[in-house]
Amino acid sequence: GPAPAGTDPERFRPRGVPRVGLLSACLPGAVAAWSAALKRFGTLGLDEAAAPAIELAERGIPVGFELSRIIAGEAAVLAEDPAASEIFLPNGKPPGPFDRIFQKSLAETLRRIGREGPRALYGGAIGEQIIHWMRSQGGWFAPEDLGRVRAEWGEPLSTDYRGHQVLVVPPVSQAHILLAQLNVVADDDLARLGHNSAETIHLMVEAKKLAFGDREQFTGDPARETIPIGALVSKARGRRLRKEIGATASEVTPRRVSLGTDTTYLAVVDGGGNAVSFIQSLFHPFGCGRVAGSTGIVLNNRMQSFSLDPKSPNRMEAGRRPVTTLAPSMVLHRGRPRFLVGSPGGDAQVQSGFQVIVKLLDHGFDIQPAVEAPRWRSQDDGGLAVESRIAPEAIESLRGRGHRIIVSGDWTMQMGGVHLAAVDSERGWLLGGADPRREGYAVGG
Repeated sequence: GPAPAGTDPERFRPRGVPRVGLLSACLPGAVAAWSAALKRFGTLGLDEAAAPAIELAERGIPVGFELSRIIAGEAAVLAEDPAASEIFLPNGKPPGPFDRIFQKSLAETLRRIGREGPRALYGGAIGEQIIHWMRSQGGWFAPEDLGRVRAEWGEPLSTDYRGHQVLVVPPVSQAHILLAQLNVVADDDLARLGHNSAETIHLMVEAKKLAFGDREQFTGDPARETIPIGALVSKARGRRLRKEIGATASEVTPRRVSLGTDTTYLAVVDGGGNAVSFIQSLFHPFGCGRVAGSTGIVLNNRMQSFSLDPKSPNRMEAGRRPVTTLAPSMVLHRGRPRFLVGSPGGDAQVQSGFQVIVKLLDHGFDIQPAVEAPRWRSQDDGGLAVESRIAPEAIESLRGRGHRIIVSGDWTMQMGGVHLAAVDSERGWLLGGADPRREGYAVGG
């Protein structure tokens, strides 16, 4: 959703947008998106689709080890808000593994949305509750704001790579970076250079830097900005950028690092061959750390995704949507879904997706080995984080090329949590792969 009408970027200078608090929240857009997707492609009504979530919210969600760890890490933030504390800090402390979290107010909110549709939030009783509570707490949401939220259908962006068509969502997502990276290396024989060799990693890291540079220069809300998106994902631009890559590491302009971690990715294929590559996020764990009064809704902190530079195409402005890191993708072969690829992890999303697609299409990996293979992450400050399972000789060679190497553990969350679904429509089989770096599962039924 966009920034509320009362947004004033001057409030955030010079310290920046706070991570916690109501001024960090954009308008919520998820309910509009769920409803639009169901209406266009679904076989269930919104009430039926919400029923399992309602049951879990009422009967309690079992707490896993990862959720327990995250709540403990955010306990100080959650304790600042009485509604958040009541839900996530029962008895005044973080729940342990195998405890339960109950969200009865959220269950009632979802039940009402199921009955009345998205209008219950965008202009209806739930929206009125949020606005009343927000205004009493000094937030910016106004009555007319929620009524303006609409889900939009965008045409997917695509590029051809190794005989496959790779699809991503358009801006305000930065997913076009994934296509740009693939275009930069499209004329190189990565199979010959070798998987995770110094040569392959150097080439891919430099492609990443160039593609991210395009993001900073051009990407914003397409409703407010003219974005030359066709040129940015073209083969011609990929070849031009490839000429800028030399034998040594290039410098990057430092920027604010995207550290959002409250993201969920789903790759789903059903028995009829319908495929969905889907992602959503509050940005940071528990978003802005505030539950909207008695609704049970945890609000996002996506205002942090804006730039405070008034010349930026992603500048903060009332009614403007911030650029997001959310980058689900789908790989087609002969016009049919072949791979569904996505990951949480902020700016790692398009980097991890880039690496996994190369492992699948250049190096011939099966899906689970492609997910588990060691990865790298090029950081916005110029550092190159690499998992320690990458060969020592490759790491030393990268240092010799001028890369500032940070060796992480064998498996690290900063590399994302890529999940995959693979489809063979001719032989009628499906495969799923889950990343052990984060909590996630591959399930068939």
